[in-house]
Amino acid sequence: MPIFETERDLDQPLSPRLLTYTAVRTKDPQFIERRKSEGSGWTLAIQRLDGSSEEFVGVDWVFKSKWGRLRPVIQTDTSGNPTYDTFRIDEAAGVIAVVWGLDEWGKVRVGVISQERQVADNPFGNDQEAPVFEQTPMGLAEKIGDRPETPEETAVREAREESGITVVKSVSRPKFPKQNAGAAYFGSWDEIVFVRVDLEAINQIKFVSDEIIYKVEFIKLQQLFKDIREGISDRGIARDAVSNSAYFIWLSNLGELYKQAKMEDGLA
Repeated sequence: MPIFETERDLDQPLSPRLLTYTAVRTKDPQFIERRKSEGSGWTLAIQRLDGSSEEFVGVDWVFKSKWGRLRPVIQTDTSGNPTYDTFRIDEAAGVIAVVWGLDEWGKVRVGVISQERQVADNPFGNDQEAPVFEQTPMGLAEKIGDRPETPEETAVREAREESGITVVKSVSRPKFPKQNAGAAYFGSWDEIVFVRVDLEAINQIKFVSDEIIYKVEFIKLQQLFKDIREGISDRGIARDAVSNSAYFIWLSNLGELYKQAKMEDGLA
């Protein structure tokens, strides 16, 4: 994640096929008005503390914190001409952790947490409670002293915090360890980490933040497949796209992971 500098934020969307509004005004002066007349352009609307409001069309802006940023960008065609404006999200360095282990019979179990997600609409109506998702542990990297955590360190910390594990047996990553949460809008990529744990050494989770995690379960693969197939279980809504993608990537590596786990445990 680059250091947030106003000049860079406003001048460079960090991709050769993206333009700023400032650049578009030079390249195609009519683009912004054309999009506005079509009713398809994006508008920045703000409300001040005194209750007054104002709208801005065709201006560059950045909504940012240490956790990420949101900004408008203009996509281009293969010749570099502007086609339409949209927005880009960049998160700070994040990790998706698939936490798993072998039970007493040597069968694979995978960790799922039940977490409330207040930003998401409730598919049954927003007069209902915030939806609870059946998902993987995930989070953003923190600092250890003067350096950022490695993806492996972040994954282990999140696994401990969100799933109550105490003994980590091994940590591994897929050949290409990155995942994009939604390439239509996300510029940043998350890291995927597989954390194998001792299922006999699980503590009750202790909340260390404002995240609302109701429970953690280590379920059989058949149960994971059933939950995803049916979409809803008593663990929550199994439709978190980031988690389901991570589970699929983990499953595609499970043959080798299982073989390695049996060797490490002296069961091969």
